[in-house]
Amino acid sequence: MTADDVMALNRHAVQITGENYALLFPDRLQSAVERAKNQFRYAGLEDLFLLAVHCMYAVSKAHAFEQGNKRAAFQAGMLFLHQNGYELRAPKHLHQYLAAQFADLSADLLTVSDYTAIIDPYIEPIEL
Repeated sequence: MTADDVMALNRHAVQITGENYALLFPDRLQSAVERAKNQFRYAGLEDLFLLAVHCMYAVSKAHAFEQGNKRAAFQAGMLFLHQNGYELRAPKHLHQYLAAQFADLSADLLTVSDYTAIIDPYIEPIEL
């Protein structure tokens, strides 16, 4: 996943709501996109689900965009999973709960490990 991918995700997210698209901090975005790669390379972290949430958290905390940071961050994590052969398949009645828990992660009320444990039961291999 690249910074350009996350920029496209953010652009789409804010377009849906009619908000302005603006990338305020490109360096922060690039650093956030590299977080999962760095966790893998330098910390030896191999759990794809945990790496996806690291990516989500980093993009959210980077606050690189004027609007839609959490939406783009969540979608970045979903893209990371998809690029690695997985997808989130949570029942529709849990979507609001998962979004609220992600907001808690973004506010440092949950850890990356906590949120990974919450979404783990709903991540499944992509069926071809």
